[in-house]
Amino acid sequence: MFVCLCNGITESQIRAAASTGISTLEELTEHLGVASQCGQCGAMAQAVLEEGGGMAIPEDRFYAAVRPA
Repeated sequence: MFVCLCNGITESQIRAAASTGISTLEELTEHLGVASQCGQCGAMAQAVLEEGGGMAIPEDRFYAAVRPA
């Protein structure tokens, strides 16, 4: 779902940014440009950002394929 129509920023992009450690609307604006034009998306972007880190995959779920020696 699009959150910021002016810049074409989606909910999944905001969630991905949250998973990298971005935690404030100011950081999100600097990183993605969300809420930098008309500002109408600021409240929605903030709400997605606050819940966004929960969508990240925990580090212990990552694995690397290992080739036998």
